[in-house]
Amino acid sequence: MTDSSYSRLNLPVDPPRRRLAERLSWPSLVLLGIVLAFVMTTTMRAPLKDDIAWLLHIAQDMLRGKRLYIDDIEINPPLVVWLLLPPAELARLTGQSAALFAELFFSGAIVGCAYWSARLLRGYSALFACWPPVFAVIGIVLLTLPGVEFGQREHLLTAGALPYLCLVAQRLRQHRPSTVEALGCGTLAAIGCALKPHYAMAFLGIEALVALRGLRPWRMEAICMGVLLLAYTAAVLVLFPVYLHVIIPLALDLYGASDVTLGVLLLQSRTLLLGLAVVLLLCVRRTGWARRDPLFVVLAVFACGATLACFAEGKDWFYHRLPATIAVVLALIYWTTVTLADRTFLSPRKLAALVIAACALGAFAGAAADRLTPRLELALGESTALESRIEDLIKHSGARRYMAFSQSLSPGFPVVDQAGVVWTSRFDSMWALRGALWYLGQGNGASPWSVTRWIATDFVQGCPDLVVVDDRDGLDYIHVLSAMPNFAAAWSHYRPITAFDGIRAFKRDGEPGKACARPPQQPSP
Repeated sequence: MTDSSYSRLNLPVDPPRRRLAERLSWPSLVLLGIVLAFVMTTTMRAPLKDDIAWLLHIAQDMLRGKRLYIDDIEINPPLVVWLLLPPAELARLTGQSAALFAELFFSGAIVGCAYWSARLLRGYSALFACWPPVFAVIGIVLLTLPGVEFGQREHLLTAGALPYLCLVAQRLRQHRPSTVEALGCGTLAAIGCALKPHYAMAFLGIEALVALRGLRPWRMEAICMGVLLLAYTAAVLVLFPVYLHVIIPLALDLYGASDVTLGVLLLQSRTLLLGLAVVLLLCVRRTGWARRDPLFVVLAVFACGATLACFAEGKDWFYHRLPATIAVVLALIYWTTVTLADRTFLSPRKLAALVIAACALGAFAGAAADRLTPRLELALGESTALESRIEDLIKHSGARRYMAFSQSLSPGFPVVDQAGVVWTSRFDSMWALRGALWYLGQGNGASPWSVTRWIATDFVQGCPDLVVVDDRDGLDYIHVLSAMPNFAAAWSHYRPITAFDGIRAFKRDGEPGKACARPPQQPSP
């Protein structure tokens, strides 16, 4: 695209294009509504994502008087639990499912951020003169790309970051936002960054770009974001000193058991890396407009920072790639739309670039469809989730107290809340036990954390009526825990009752819910 054609895109929209954009407004909003209804229906009819269910369970436990990081061990900072307190309280007051209110909260937050981002982009260029189609595109991308990871912390982070990115792009176009806009964008960005603090490197990349483009760093939104993050850090240190002294060291020592090699991470991130490479190539083209367009460059820089943050975690979990993936997809959609809107003749080079961008977008769309398909099958009743089978087992056994020995969260959550039983462990899964064994295998000596004792103590004191053991992990949990005499004595009262899908279930002898003899409570971490 030539400089003159690039400039034409920033002139007022001519009447035919304006009429076309206006005619697309209502259909685009209807399409967004259909997508939202589809996502909400499939999400609510399928089991809640396991780690989201655990965080919601912690919020409910806090309302019941339990202590975060003591009675419930969680390695993430407390903000996500605080955000889930209103849905948990509404569930308590109304008797409805907490998952329902959580999903409504997630959807409202995501759609609201998409709407605000579209409104902030008004006047950026002719392409954004009519905001409903822009709102629909952003909303559909935010709603569909996560698939089963809908509502994850990274998902909320990205939604909260988008208004901030749009505001920065407008500032780079010499547009001065209002104080309310700046404060609102800074607040949302602070919330997003506080949910996953190491993604601060993506925001620092944006600030570096702003400095290189000649804008002062002490902008209203940046000051607001910095002040709120400092206040949040101080609040965590004051309210939860155990998080600093116990939880962070515990996670640093033991959480590495779930790390994967760089080669595996590169392979599993191939779609993201392909899309990011296309975006960066478009940024460095000497004859292209993308390298000079603030919005495109802002999305590219944020995607690079989010990718580095994802790789720094070292985990092969898709939701860690969500911020970078969403930024790359929005950048490619933006570039494709602007290029197609140009009236100039499509040169072979430009046509080739369009084909490459379309292939990248197709790869992202195919991956999103693959992630949505299992959720759709569960929602339509075409398959049965393992969680549902365990839930049925709990109900048929009459159990009131329950525990699962599994590295995965799914045998525990959302099973516990769906079945209405008491979870008898301070951990959401056996990740800490697995980490302690991994720590020992690394030649570090015995783990400094008494994980085995904590789990055994929780088991004896909790006295679960039903226990599920996950044999798919390749770890003999019962053998490891039986090294603790109190666990071995308690486990002698359990007998196997069924097995399926690599899961064995054990029931305690005696009447369900009947109290067990418990030893004196041992100190918590």
